Amino acid sequence: MADGLEKPDEKRGLRLFGSPLRTGILVLTAALGDTYPSELARLLNARTSVVQRAIKDLEYDGLLATQPRTGIRRVTIDPRRYGARELIAYLERLAAAPPYTAILDNLRVRPRRQGKPL
Repeated sequence: MADGLEKPDEKRGLRLFGSPLRTGILVLTAALGDTYPSELARLLNARTSVVQRAIKDLEYDGLLATQPRTGIRRVTIDPRRYGARELIAYLERLAAAPPYTAILDNLRVRPRRQGKPL
C-alpha cells in the first residue's frame, strides 16, 4: 500500500505490537482516549480476563497506564512515555482503517434514555 501499512489478514489480524489483541487494545485505547478493560473486551470480542492480562503486559512494557477510578480500572496510553504523542497519532491512523472503523462506528458512548424503544 502507498502509506506503508500492510493490509491485515482477516484471520490473523494486525500484529504490530505482538498480537492482534495487543494491537487492538492499543488502537482502541488511543481512539477512545480513556477506557476500561470490560469495554475493550466487548469491542474486541474477547474474554475480559485475557484483555486484563494483555493490559497488564502492555503496562509493564510502558505503553499503557492504568488507574482505579470509582472502583473501575481506567486505561489510557501512558502520557509519560517518550514519543507518546507520536504513538497516539500513529494508533489513531490505524483506528481510521478496517477493522477498527467498523468497531468504532458501532460504539455507543451515551446511555439510552430509560423507556426509549430500541
